[in-house]
Amino acid sequence: MRGDLTTGRRKGFSRRAVLSAVLTLALGVSSFWAVAGASGHGLVTGFVDFRYQLQDTQQRQLWFDRSRDAGAGIVRVNVVWRAIEPTQPANPTDPADRAYRFGHLDAVVEDAAARGFRIVLTVYNAPDWAEGANRPSGVNPGSWQPSPAAYGAFARALATRYSGSYHARDGTLLPGVHAFEVWNEPNQNRYLAPQWTAANKPNSPSLYRSLLNAFYAGAHKAQPGATVIGGAPSPYGDPPGGERMKPRTFLAGLFCLSGKLKPNKCGSKPHLDVLSDHPINQPGAGGPNKPPAVSGDISVANFSQVRRILHAAERAKHVVPAGSHHPIWATEFWWFSKPPYPYGVSPIKQAKRIELTLYLLWKQGASVALNYAVGDSVFNASNDPFEGSGLYFPDGRKKPSFHSFKFPFVTHRASHKRVVAWGKAPRAGKLKIQKSHGSGWRTLKKLHVHRGEVFTTRLGRKAGGHLRGRVDGVTSLAWHQR
Repeated sequence: MRGDLTTGRRKGFSRRAVLSAVLTLALGVSSFWAVAGASGHGLVTGFVDFRYQLQDTQQRQLWFDRSRDAGAGIVRVNVVWRAIEPTQPANPTDPADRAYRFGHLDAVVEDAAARGFRIVLTVYNAPDWAEGANRPSGVNPGSWQPSPAAYGAFARALATRYSGSYHARDGTLLPGVHAFEVWNEPNQNRYLAPQWTAANKPNSPSLYRSLLNAFYAGAHKAQPGATVIGGAPSPYGDPPGGERMKPRTFLAGLFCLSGKLKPNKCGSKPHLDVLSDHPINQPGAGGPNKPPAVSGDISVANFSQVRRILHAAERAKHVVPAGSHHPIWATEFWWFSKPPYPYGVSPIKQAKRIELTLYLLWKQGASVALNYAVGDSVFNASNDPFEGSGLYFPDGRKKPSFHSFKFPFVTHRASHKRVVAWGKAPRAGKLKIQKSHGSGWRTLKKLHVHRGEVFTTRLGRKAGGHLRGRVDGVTSLAWHQR
């Protein structure tokens, strides 16, 4: 939903509808490196941020470094198709074709790879020549009936260039990128149009399915082991005929399912390796535990709806490749802090909401979770950049959320006799779960953890008060448990 190489920030919902709210928090496929512990599956965390695409090399590298310092294992980079392929190539599947403009993206990928990140390229926004005819006025360039054939050819060129064995014209061996997200928030008219037919029937799910399948074929032709990520809907929708389709309606339509998730006829099944979603919570709408006010919307609290739809598609054999092992990724979420924004919650509450979000997404099946963004921008009322969910203030100081993102730690009372602690280890070593005791801390339990491992463990019924995790000198924020 956020910025790109050419257009900067875009808004997914009205700022005027956002209300300031400070609410009390209450808890009502494995990692790329880390070993999943007793939790059963891991969680890889990272960021999406327009600063990864800055032309200023030093600034771009600074934000990659800050992402690494915060413990990120994965970064998402938006790729604007129309910026890289402004004119139609003679050989569209060949990344060496003179029509392509890959130079800046090469530098971005090299910077990310040099820091050990896994990279996701989110590819959207068609060139004028690859759009449908007669784009209506008021429809964003790049969104109108993009050509699946052209998109698939671009996917093949992109996956070839970043296969890990491709040399640029100067002889440089380019890094490998093996994860590609197909489009950005295709349930919004601003990104993919038209959303509805003239009779207000869903149109974008079938349009998107054609794009997804074409990209899947192109990427897998170049890289048989590529990870193609489909879905990526925004969290909120409008009634039929509106600018945004409800994410549940969109995802059900993508998989040829009815509103009750029963199979419909599906002439072309969607092809994907991972299903993604953007479970963003509108500022002022409550904390991570509060579900959306309108049925059909999907935020953090009801992220399990994504898994439910996917499982229904797998049972109906409406997804390719067949099977029941498609991971679910949350490729964008956010929580604003005040300051720097005039709305949102205090920085410490933002920190708590971020770590609680990571727990709730993991609990509902997510194996990847990406925060937008790494750092905050100075608020500008005339051009709100939607960058208030970062881990750094605009002046570069670390917010409390830096610590909760790097070492998330939450607890909840499972029963009157049992408290459960959950977290993600920032490094390998001996984990100590501690309770505030007088002027110090008393250790309640010790565990051996690996770097990046998700851990869960039971504590006794008296494990109330302020609790924290500590691993080899790195300490989480304290979590208050009643």
